[in-house]
Amino acid sequence: MPNNVTLDNTHYAAKWPLPKDSEFNDLQIVNQAGIDYALMHDSPDKEDKLLELVKCFHGYVYKYTDLIVAGHLPQMHYYNGDTRRFLKYFLPKTETSDKQAFAKVAKHLHLAFPQHTATDVYDVLNTLLLRCVKKYDPSYVDKIKEIVKIINRFKKNRPITLEQISDRVKYDPTGSVRLLARKGYIHAIRGPGKKLIGYQTTELWPPSKEFLSSGPIGFVYFVQTWFRYYLQEHIDEQMKTLEARAWEKMLQLEHRTTGGEEMDYTGDVPHADGDLTDGSGHSWAADMSMVTKCLDLSAITPTWVEHTTDPLFINMTYRERHLIYLYYVQEMPWKQIAETMKMSINQVQRIHNDILQFLKSKFKVPNPTILISSDSKFGA
Repeated sequence: MPNNVTLDNTHYAAKWPLPKDSEFNDLQIVNQAGIDYALMHDSPDKEDKLLELVKCFHGYVYKYTDLIVAGHLPQMHYYNGDTRRFLKYFLPKTETSDKQAFAKVAKHLHLAFPQHTATDVYDVLNTLLLRCVKKYDPSYVDKIKEIVKIINRFKKNRPITLEQISDRVKYDPTGSVRLLARKGYIHAIRGPGKKLIGYQTTELWPPSKEFLSSGPIGFVYFVQTWFRYYLQEHIDEQMKTLEARAWEKMLQLEHRTTGGEEMDYTGDVPHADGDLTDGSGHSWAADMSMVTKCLDLSAITPTWVEHTTDPLFINMTYRERHLIYLYYVQEMPWKQIAETMKMSINQVQRIHNDILQFLKSKFKVPNPTILISSDSKFGA
C-alpha cells in the first residue's frame, strides 16, 4: 500500500497499520462480520462490530484518500478493477479507457474536496463507507420474494403503488421494487409532471427462478459497489460548482505558502495577488475584489433562517433562507436538499437560481468573465 499521505496524529485511524501488497483480509470472515452486524440489535457490541468492519476497510478507504489527495494512480496491486471502474465513470465516452486517461482523471479529483486535508478526505470517505455498511441487508433476496408474492395477488396490468406494498410488509420496500424495475420485471407509471403513480408488471413477469433463488449478496461486494456509487455521487455534486466545472479552462490561484515545500509544476501559476504574465508575454488578471469583501457565512444559522434583520435577506421567505443555509453552510448536495425540503431537485435549483438573480440585481452584478487578458481587444 503506497503511503503518500498521512493522517493527523490525533486522528483515531492514524496508528492503524496499512496492509502490504501481499496482505488481504479473509473474504469469508469479513462477509460474515458484515452479516453479523446487520442482524445485531443496537448495543455496545454492535458498535464494536462496526469498528471492526471499519478497520477491515481501512486500507481500502486509504487507497482512495491517497488517489484523491496525491492525484496519481495507485501502484501495483491497488490499481485494480475496482479502481478502474470508479475512474472510468469520469471519462468522456469518446475517451479511451487506458492508464494515461485514468491518470488525467486522478489529477483533478481533488477539486471536489476544496481546502480539504488528507484527514478531511479520509473522514468524508469513511462516512460514505458507513452508509454502505448500514445499507447492507442480508435478507434482501427474501424481501424481494415476499414483494413478488404481494404483486402476484393484485390484478394483472393494473398499477400497484408503493404505499400498497408498504402496508403489507414491515420494512421499506422501495429498494426492492426499484430493483425489479431495473431488471425489467415491472415498469413505472407516471402522471402529469412525471409524478410516480405506481408500477405495472411487464411481459417479463414473473421474475425467473434463477433470479429468485440467488443467495444473499456478498457483504464485501455490496460495500465496494455502493462505495464507488456514493463517492461518484459526492464528486458529481461538488464538481457542479463553477470552479470545478471549469477546471480545464480556468487558472488556479497559487496556493503554496512561503517556505513551503516546492512542487514539481511546470505550468503558468498566477500569484495570490491575482496577476500573471505567461510565457508568451500575455498579461492575465483574476478578479480579486471578492477576496476582501466580508462574506462570512458563519452568521447564517438556524436562528437566521427563522428570522433576520439583514436588509438584504429580510424580505426572503423562510424557504429561501432555509435553502441558502442548507446549500452554503451545511454544503448539502442537491438531492439531500430536495429530500430535506420535500421538493424535487428541479424545484430547489429553480429557487436557488431565483435567489442568485435577486442578489445580482441588488448588487447590479453583470455576467462576470473569470479571466481577461489585458492584451485582448476586449480588455478594459
